[in-house]
Amino acid sequence: MYERITPDDYKQAAENGVSRPTLERRVWSYHWPKQKAITERKRTYGKKNLTNRDLRKKVAIDELHAFGVSATMAEELEQLELRVALARFEGIDVEADAQKWF
Repeated sequence: MYERITPDDYKQAAENGVSRPTLERRVWSYHWPKQKAITERKRTYGKKNLTNRDLRKKVAIDELHAFGVSATMAEELEQLELRVALARFEGIDVEADAQKWF
């Protein structure tokens, strides 16, 4: 039989960083004690919780590295994205690409 999860349980779990589906899976599928399921934070298994801004910086840095350009996370996002745009522009062979346009 399923243990009942109250709205207060969902609220407390959310405050602890546990989502609704995770709480339900822990209690109903894995048969965890409800209090443990509410209070134990979700594991990341080596993954870093990046903000959207940090993720955009990482993508820009990876793309710059693919172009053979050095970049670090210490640089501002706007500067990194500008450098990516310039690297993309410099990589375009305008004469060869113009042949494809017509």
